[in-house]
Order: sequence, then C-alpha cells, then structure tokens
Amino acid sequence: MPRRAHHRGRDVIATMMSPLALALAALAVLAGARAGCTWRAALAPSVPGDGRRSVFARQHPETSVAAVFEELTDTAVDMAADNAHYFGFPYYLEIGLGCAVQEPERATRRAHLLGLRPVVTVTFEEPVHPVRQKPERLQIRMRAAPFRPPGPCGSEELCRLRWYTPMPMVNGSAVMGVRVHGDTPGPSVRQRRFSFNVNGYVKETERGLQCTVGSPVRRSGGSRGPRSRPKSRPSRWAAPLPGRPRRAHGAAAAGRATGGRFAPLCCPPAPFSAPSLSPALQIRKLKKLMAVDSPSRPLWATVDKAPVLILGGFSKNKAILLSDSDFEDFIAVEVDIDSCWIGSLTCPWSEFSSTILDAIATESTLFIRQNQLVYYFTGNYSVLHMATPGSTLWTRVLNRVCVGKLNPVPFSHNGSEYVIAIGRGQQKADFFLGTVRDGVVSFSDSIRAEKKTVCEYLECKCPRSLRAPEELRVSPTRETGVLESPGADLQQGQTGTASLRSPGQTFRHPARSSGPSTSPRRTKPFCWWSRRETTLPLTTLSPASTKTRVSPLCTTYPPSGPKVSGVGGRPDPPRAAARASLPLPAATEKSFVMLMGFEEYSDTPMVLRGLSYSPFSTIFYIWGNAILQSYDIKNYLFLSGFPSQSVIKYFIQSYKGEVVCVTEAEEVWFLVEGSSAVQQLYPSSAWSTYANIQLLRGSRDYGVNESSLSFFYNQEGLQQLVYIHDRSGRIVKRKFPIAYILSHRCLYSPRYSSSSSPELRFIGFTNLCPFTVMKFRDLPKPQRFSRLEHYRAEPPVVTDETGFHDNKSLAVYQGLVFHLLWLHSDYNRPYADPVHDPTWRWWKNRKQDADYYLYLASTGSSPGGLYINMEHYTKVYDLRSDNELPEQIYLDKGDAYTFSVTLSVHSTADDSKGKPLARLRGLNQGMAGDVSQKSHRRSCFASRMGPKYTPSLSRSRHPRRGKRRKAWPRAAGSSPPRGPVAGAGRCRLARCLACFAAWEKDFLSRLKLTVVLSHPFNVGFSLQRQNLANWASVLYKVGIQDTALYPQQELSGKNLLKSSMVLKVVNSATNCYQYSESGPALQGYRMVPVYVGCPPGKRMAFDITNTVQYTTSMNKRYFNCLSQNPEMPCFFFKDVFYPLFLIQDMVTGDSGSFSGRYTLKVIGGAPDVEDAIVRYRPEDIWKYNVDNASTESSLIWQKADGGESETDPQGYPIHSSTNNGIKWLCRRNSPCHDVAPVGLTAPNYFFLVAVSNRDVDTSTYCDYSLEFVIHVHGLQLSSTRKLFFMKVTMSVLLGLVTLYFLYCQARRKMMASFFSMVHKLEEASALSAGERCRFRQEGRQLAHPPARAPAPRVPSALPRLHQHQRLLGGGARRGPAPRQLPAQRRQRAGPPGPG
Repeated sequence: MPRRAHHRGRDVIATMMSPLALALAALAVLAGARAGCTWRAALAPSVPGDGRRSVFARQHPETSVAAVFEELTDTAVDMAADNAHYFGFPYYLEIGLGCAVQEPERATRRAHLLGLRPVVTVTFEEPVHPVRQKPERLQIRMRAAPFRPPGPCGSEELCRLRWYTPMPMVNGSAVMGVRVHGDTPGPSVRQRRFSFNVNGYVKETERGLQCTVGSPVRRSGGSRGPRSRPKSRPSRWAAPLPGRPRRAHGAAAAGRATGGRFAPLCCPPAPFSAPSLSPALQIRKLKKLMAVDSPSRPLWATVDKAPVLILGGFSKNKAILLSDSDFEDFIAVEVDIDSCWIGSLTCPWSEFSSTILDAIATESTLFIRQNQLVYYFTGNYSVLHMATPGSTLWTRVLNRVCVGKLNPVPFSHNGSEYVIAIGRGQQKADFFLGTVRDGVVSFSDSIRAEKKTVCEYLECKCPRSLRAPEELRVSPTRETGVLESPGADLQQGQTGTASLRSPGQTFRHPARSSGPSTSPRRTKPFCWWSRRETTLPLTTLSPASTKTRVSPLCTTYPPSGPKVSGVGGRPDPPRAAARASLPLPAATEKSFVMLMGFEEYSDTPMVLRGLSYSPFSTIFYIWGNAILQSYDIKNYLFLSGFPSQSVIKYFIQSYKGEVVCVTEAEEVWFLVEGSSAVQQLYPSSAWSTYANIQLLRGSRDYGVNESSLSFFYNQEGLQQLVYIHDRSGRIVKRKFPIAYILSHRCLYSPRYSSSSSPELRFIGFTNLCPFTVMKFRDLPKPQRFSRLEHYRAEPPVVTDETGFHDNKSLAVYQGLVFHLLWLHSDYNRPYADPVHDPTWRWWKNRKQDADYYLYLASTGSSPGGLYINMEHYTKVYDLRSDNELPEQIYLDKGDAYTFSVTLSVHSTADDSKGKPLARLRGLNQGMAGDVSQKSHRRSCFASRMGPKYTPSLSRSRHPRRGKRRKAWPRAAGSSPPRGPVAGAGRCRLARCLACFAAWEKDFLSRLKLTVVLSHPFNVGFSLQRQNLANWASVLYKVGIQDTALYPQQELSGKNLLKSSMVLKVVNSATNCYQYSESGPALQGYRMVPVYVGCPPGKRMAFDITNTVQYTTSMNKRYFNCLSQNPEMPCFFFKDVFYPLFLIQDMVTGDSGSFSGRYTLKVIGGAPDVEDAIVRYRPEDIWKYNVDNASTESSLIWQKADGGESETDPQGYPIHSSTNNGIKWLCRRNSPCHDVAPVGLTAPNYFFLVAVSNRDVDTSTYCDYSLEFVIHVHGLQLSSTRKLFFMKVTMSVLLGLVTLYFLYCQARRKMMASFFSMVHKLEEASALSAGERCRFRQEGRQLAHPPARAPAPRVPSALPRLHQHQRLLGGGARRGPAPRQLPAQRRQRAGPPGPG
C-alpha cells in the first residue's frame, strides 16, 4: 500500500457519490451480515478454563495425565499393557466464535445450542532434517469437546462456554497448521486456518515468559503495544486482537476483522511493563518505530519450514518484528547486539545506521545484518532434536568479511538450510555460503574455483560463441558495480536455490539504428549479481555436502540487442554515468517480445535488480525496470506489459503459479507463471473501490492513512503487513484481494460485437472468460498421491446429562490422542505386525469386550463417568477427493495420475440443469421453459476466439401490448434482439435452434485446455478431448505419468525432483473467476507441484509370520528357543533361513510381499544378549558377507543353492523372492565362530542384518533400506572347543567309573569303619549325657538329701550295633563273636546225648 493514502478521504467522498459504489457497498454490508461469525482459536494452558492464553514454548509431554487413567479400571484402556503411554500435551486448543453483530460469548452459546460442533484438523510440517522419524506428511482430525469453566456466571448458565481439543505435537515438527470448520448442523461458519508454531525464542522464568532475542518494545501512555494488555483482563475473548484496538460490534469486517488468534505471542504483560527495563531499551511510541515514509521490505524465510518469522528494516532502530503465527500476532523486539560501525578503507561505508538491514528466518536459527556485521541466534527447539541446546546471546560470524548483503535460500537441500553473504569493498564479488544443520551454523570461505572468484572463473570458462558485443560490455569496475562473466550450465531439478541482491544499476545506451547490424563485433562475457529476491540455483551441492561448485549461467547479447542471463553479484549502487548501456526492447501491441536478435530496441536504459528462479516451474526471471522470462535459460521473453518507468524492488513467488512484484514506488504488479499478462493491482481504480467499500463497512483492517510494511505468501495466498496511521498506530496483517481487483477489471472492460447472421441482428456483449464452470471429475483417492497420513480422534463420551466436559475428561482426551500419535511413531519398526495398522496393538485384547463397555455406559456405570469408544481412535485410509486436485502429487516409478476436467459454457445452477439444447428442443415441441442467465451475471465468461453467443429463451411481456411472447435467443449479457427479422419478420424456433447449434459447435471447438509440464523428460501426459454438445461442455481426460527416467534411487521422501503440472485454459489467465460466498477466486489456471522419486510413507518390513511358516514348510521342522519372544522368533542354525519382506504403504494401508531384488548383509551382532550388539567395520562387513577365495574363512552365511549367483558391483550376492535361502556358516574368522554356550543351553547369536534394494531393483525409485535383528540358536562349536568338551566329559566319566569300582571293592570295610565311628560317637554322647545327669542328681542330694535309691542303669549301645550287623546280611561274621548267655548256649548246643 502507499506510503500515505493520498487523500483517501477525498476518494471516499468521490466513491460515495457513485451510485454503483453505493450499491456495491450495500451488497457488501449485507453479505457481511450474512457471513455471520468466524472461528477464533488460541492456546490454553494444560488446565483449561483459567482465562489465560499461552505461547507455544513448552515442548515436553505432561506426565500428570497418567494418574487420571489409573481410575479407569473397567474401560477399554489397559494401563497394564507394555505399550501404554497415556501422557498429555502441554497445551489445549481453545475454540470460539467471533461475530460482528453480537458478543462472542452469546454467539458461542447460541451455536452450541443449535448443534454446532467444531472440528479441528492439525497438519504437521515435516522437518528439514528428520532425526527420529522418516520424512512423512501427517495430520490428525479431532472433534472439539464443549467445556464450561467453573466460576460465577451471573444469570446465564452457559455464558462462558468454550470448545477444547488437545494441541498435539510430534517429534521433529515445529510448524503446525490448524484448520477449524463445523461438521454438524448449526450456523454456517466458514472454515479458517491458523498457524500455531513452536516458539524457541522464549523461556520460562519466575516472572513468566521472556523473549531471549532481545528486549520487547513498549508503547507509552494508554495505548497498548502489539503484545501487551492490562493485567486485570482475565481473558482475551472479548479483547481486540494483539496489535489492534478493540473491534466494533456494529459492523462486519473483512478477512480477520471479526476474529482471529487472541493469544499474545511472546511475552506476558508483566515482563513487558516491568519497571526494571532500561529506558534506553524502550521505544515509547510505535509511531517512532514505524516511520511514515518507511519503504516496504521483503519477508525472508525458508519456505513452509520456519516456525518464527522476523521482519527488520525499521529506520534508525535495531528492532525486528517477531511472530510465530504468520503475523496473526507479533511482538516488536529490540535485539541485544552491539551497534558497531567498523568502517575502513577495505570496507567503506557512507554512514552508520543502527537499522537491521537484512533479516532471515530458518527452521531453527535467525540471521540479521547491521551495517557489515552478521549475527545469528539459534532457538531452543528440543522437539527438533538439535545438536545444540540453543543460543543465549547473538553470535557474530564472518568477523573478517565486509558483508554487503545477506541473502536467503528458500528451499533446504540434503537436510540443511543455507544463507549467502555477499562481500563488498575489497571483498567485492565474493560470496560465502552459510550452512545450518541441526542448529549448528557454519560459514565457508569465499567460494572460489581454481583460486578465482565466480566472475574471474567464468571469464575464461564462458564459450566464445556466447559472448556479448564489445560495445555493450560493461567494464567490471567498482565504480559501475557490474561484473563480467557468467558461465557454466544450470543443472535441472536443483533444489538448493539462492538469489543474490545488490542495489540497482542503471545502464545507458548510445544512439544507434534500430535495424540489425551486419558488421562483425567482438563478444565478451558479463554477469550480474541479483538484487532482491532469491531463487536462482547458484551453487550445486553434492549429495554428501562435501563439495560446493559454482554453477551459474552464461548467455549472449545479440548484435542488435540484449538477450540477458547471468549469475554473479551486483554490489554497490552504480554511479550516474556508465560506460555502456543495456537497452530495453521497443514496446509493441503484443504482451511479450521474443528476443531473437532481430527486434527493435528503445533508448530506455535497463535497470537490473535481481534474478529469480522457481524449481517447480523452472522459469527464470531477470527483473528490474523490465521482466525477462525464460523457460530454458537460453531463450527469453520480454514482457512488455510492465512499464519501464517502474523499477521492481523485490520479487515474491508463491511457488504455486503466482508472482507479485513490488516497485520502488510501492506499486504492486501481478503475473501468472506461463502467462505474458502483467496486471497492476495497486494503485488502481479497482483497489480504490475495494478499499473504500471496506472503510464504509467499518473494517478495522483498512485505514485512511496507511503504509505497507511487507508482502509475503503463505498457505492462504498473498498477505500484506500494513501499518495504519491513526491515533494509536497499529500493525495489521490482511489478505491482499487479488481476485477482487482482477475481477473488477473484468467487469469494467465491456466488449461487444454485432451479429453477422442475416437472420438475427443484434448486439452481443462479450465477456473475457471462454467458459463458466471448470470441474474436476473421476479423481483417484487423494491419499495415494498426496501422501498425507490421516488420523481421527473424538472426545470420550460423557455420561453426564449436560454433556459438558470437565478437566478430568479433557485430560483423558489428551492422553488418548497422545497415545494414538505415540503408536504412530512406534509403528516405524522393522518387524511387521499381523495386521497393518498402528492401532491394532492398542485394542487387540479389548476388542471382544466392546459390547460390555457400551452396556456400562448405557446404564451409567462407566468408571469416571466416561465411555471410550475404540472406533473413535483410528487411522483413516480412504479419504474422499471432493472433486479437488490434491495440493501435491507424488509419483513413484511408473505411477500415473488420471482425472477428468469438464469445461462448461453454462453454470450448473441454471434451471436447465446443464441441458440447454434439450430444453430448447422441448420448447419447440410446445413445452415451456426458461434458461436462466444467473451464471452470466455472476462471472465473466465467453470466448474471445469464436462466436460470443449464449442462448436464453424466456417468456416476456411486450412493453406496450402486455402480451406474452417467446423471446429470441441472445448472447450472454446482451439485450433481446430488435429490428426486422428475415423472412416473415420473426424467426421460427427451429431456425433459431439451428443457428444456436452451429454457434455452439464452433464455440466448443475453440475451447481448449492445455497441460504444461516443467520436466517433460521425467513426467509425461496424455490428453483426450470429448465434446458434450448436449451439455454445452467439453470433457478432457487428463493423465500424467512418470517416464521411469529419473536416475536416482533414494530413501523414502529424500531428494525428490521438484516439478509441476499446470492446467490452463487458453485465454483464461486473470480472466476467469469462480464466485462463492467467500468471494471471487481465479479459475482456469491450476498449478500442482509434482514430486518425482520415492514418495514418503513407504517402507520395507520383515515379515515374521510368513517367514516362520515358509521356513518351517521348507525345512519340515521348526525349533524355537527355550525362552520364546513372540516379536522375535528364533531360527535353528542348521536350518535354511528363508527371509520374506513386505512393502507397506503407511498412507493407504496397502501391504504386499516384496517381489523385487535385494542385497542382504550382516552388519553387526553379539552373542546371548541383544543389547550388546556391535556394528562391524565396513571392511569387516565385506569379508563376512562376500563369498570369494579371500574371504572363504570368514563368511557368516552363504546362499542355500550353493551355486554362483549374481552380485552387485561391490560383490554382495543379489537375492530375490524366489531365491532367498540362506545357510548359516560362521567360519573360523567370523565373529559368530566358536561361541561359548551359557549354562546347559546351546550357543545363540543375535545378527544385525541390513537389506537394501539400491542399484539392484529397477522396479521403484525407493531405496528400501531395512535393518533388523535375527536370533539364531544352536550354533556349532569349534573343533578345539569340541575336543576340550570331549576331554572334560571323558575325564568326568572315567573318574565316576573309578570311584564306583573302588566303592564296590571296599564297601564292607568302609561300612564297618563307618558304623564303628558311629558307635563311638554314640557312646561318647551317652557317657556325656549320663555324667550330666549324675552331676545334677548329686547337686540335688546335697541340697535336699533324699531317700537312698538304686543307681540308674546306663543303656548299652551293643544291641543296636548287633542290629546293624544283622542288617548287613548273612555270611561269616568278621570280628569277635558276641557273648552269649548260658541259657542261649545250652539251647544252641541241643539236648545232651545218651550217656
């Protein structure tokens, strides 16, 4: 917008005088009233309902949530499971409504009672360098839970009603987009997108959150700063947006005027207003920071990767604006750096300035430049798993370099981000490449080749055939600031892009004839360093990022004029006079001029400001006071629609087909990639009309006196950051209305032509668009090509009658969502589950009890009053396309994406329902009908190439007679035909039908759709046309297919080729619009980025289940380990091992056997314990896995077939799905040889195996690299260890046999000796017992003398000994015989004999 609004008040009065403007304003006000409310969202602390708003600073889960789940004993949640991780996120997402005509509390309450339930979709942006996760695209869809905070509420029971959802976060993602929409009956609220990014530049202190990059700028008096608010305000629901005053409720506002984020970004009000801050660090008024004449400046950041954006350029202040929400809210910070001015003869500076001249934001680091000093600050992003904890102070780099410019690189490459520093002074023409990887910043030395700078190197490398005439050559002096030479070719598909900036250069050309010259001219190379924007691939980075070589461009000026290209560096502003000049081509009636060397040139000097390049469309721009466009960086088009009096200041690309240029005079120009039309958006009558209408509506996003701070693109389109000069002064971000302005030009550019038919004579008003409706049909399911993984979660059902949630139920909701995303992360394992779904493990043991849990909920007996439906936490694989092209298309090898496009002349809203000819034929048979012209009044359409007539038959009254008669067919937007008609004065209906059919047939034949591919060598297309005459439409069947010629094979989601597909209807660029309740939108042009390579979300997994089954069937047996692990089964060493693998699609849920070829290597291992696995060295890996004469004694395995097999270039055997048998060897020099067993079990070993199909499988672009562990038991022992075990065993057995023989021989003596010893022990024990007894008795007698009694008899042990001897068996008794009593002797001797 302008530096000032140029008498905006007078324009308002002039606009109010226009009846058309008044009518449009009234319609806009009515439309705003109908629009109703908009969504509002904010971060709430972990305990919702306290009225506080938070900044996304905490990055660790909340463990206190797990205590709530302990009470849910009889529910579907199993806290005793091994994979139970029920934690919480640090923040909630608070949803509400902001309305223009009623209070937010009342609007939210009314919407809830009418049945409105918001649905929140959070999309996680993948990081630059994934550390814990593979590259993936992930989103989760959550339904919000109604929550009524506790506390007094007056007479209204629901006056503080809010909706809450968890604010999830995942490892590696610091950028999150939130889309809110309604999915149930209720008021119609348009969906809205928010950005809630992790802010690593704040820290928690005792006084609250404080910014670490500097001191917040504070405003004085009663005006609140962009980030501050009174302490007494408990909530910001009814408060104005940060950085804005309170919005009026009596008028509707456009864009974000009725709602938005209502949370402060960085620091709470306490630190902002702390009296301890030094007055020197506080800027008392925002007006002093935002000068009226301050020019706009570009907003530089890594595209879609930077969580925090910064904007500098505030005159005489070392202040920046910092935002983590795409400037929905922000804070002004004065950076804590030393304001130094180190000028010298080698680094001259005209004056000192404390202004932050350049500011660049990357994913983890901020860069700024003040004078020639460059600083960086690394944020504290633990979620990114960086190699550094973050900075505490700004760090200066390039201390010995005189830096003239700091330039961003919009895209990352190979897991790193880049910035470029351009030297000046004595280091002019040098540039230094800065690399940011995992938070670590490093700058290279001056990029040189063969000890030469860029231009010095290219001076001798540029071919002589590509050199400019000598009189057009500009000497590379420091006075003119122009450097010689660009040279090497640009590599197509390069993703690391950069542009170089330097102040403008004016060239003057001497007078000469416009005709071509035939005199020979010497040619010399020359080059420029680009000025403002960054997008030329300046450096080529090797995959290993070990070398950087310069790859600029080289081209020639023909003798008759310039054909420009180049890379290099333009340093300081040039002097007024130059030795030579580069002229502009002469203006023509055409919108472009192809520079072939024979065109005429004007005397207008060329001002070069910069180079821009889009890796998606491969379109290269040279811009200044002209725009040169090239598709191949060899042939150029001069876009003559841009005036040479204007000089472009910076160049903004959306990388989706739209380009915006901002000039030094703050003019805004717009063009579409691939089109030569350049349209001026501001200043213009369309802009004045639109802005004045917004002022009449009472929009707070527009002011009478305002100045533009910056323009930038985000997911919602072109955004403008504006400072509105009013009493308080405020900064506002608003969406720039490109479609409104361009459609206004279409409406106010009437064209008409008369009829050429002798039968009908009338005037037809022609619109610019050749069609009315463009629809996409027959689209495949989007997830296969968009590669977006989608999860769905809903809050637990509350059995309370009111249906409101409390802190406990919201905590359960947090834990369930956390566990769902944790299962997603944990599913990235090498082993495949029996069911290909991350949630299968969650509910596999509770699924059969689902009816029981439902019964408990229906009877009100659920623990905690909550019912958890297991079907509400799933992964969705079948999203619908909704007849819209995906945002991105990923193509693997041979993939094809097909769909249909219908271009209709008539709107589907017509009463004829798309069948105009059938309706006309019905009228010819006496049927009444009407073809509405509603669509023609709503949009600009009709062709500029063919007949411009669209029929409309209706019943109308004669203005005089009042009778009804049939109307004539007429052109779209024209009046009924008047005048005499051939024949009887009135054309019959059949003749009209014939005329119309001829017109429409010719019209459809000229309606054409084109497909433009930026890399036709890698992506092909097919286009089939079919005319639907009865429907007045044209049907195109479009298909794009990979040509299988992309040479790289990479990991999933790595190093993809950036390409694009453009669907463009001829003559539709900036001419066709689709109108809806949200306003007009461009149609007829659609650019979709196409990525060629291995798409994210694909992986290889080890199929345990099928491997065990197939191995068992082939070996006819299966021996498992004694200690079994269901997730890692054992395999017997002597059995042939047949591994099987699956290719699983994490996005679509497809899972199938891998049928390609692959290599298998054992890269590590350990005996007995899996945790002790050690990776082998690369040279050892080759010895253990390659079968040849030199490695025969160190092999771990070999193929089961035993024959010669095909190998890769390194010598590793190649396997396939039909030849995959492995025989374990463990030879003498292998690490698994001679493993000692533990205990009585056989030796076992854990092998770390790596599988890859890289360079051996040509069926895909994916390098399916997989590492997994195999447990093998029953390993064979070495011969030495076998002999040792045999010796030990034989020795033990021989000793046992000897001992047994000796026992048998000396058994009786041993037993006799044993019993003798026992007898002696018994006697000794008896004697001691008798002695003790006798002593006791004698003591008693001495004390109390009793009557004399006989002494006790001591029992003898001899009978017991005799018993033992009898037990030993008969036979001759050894030793002396026992004494016999006389009676026994007589009995043994027998009766006495006779006499």
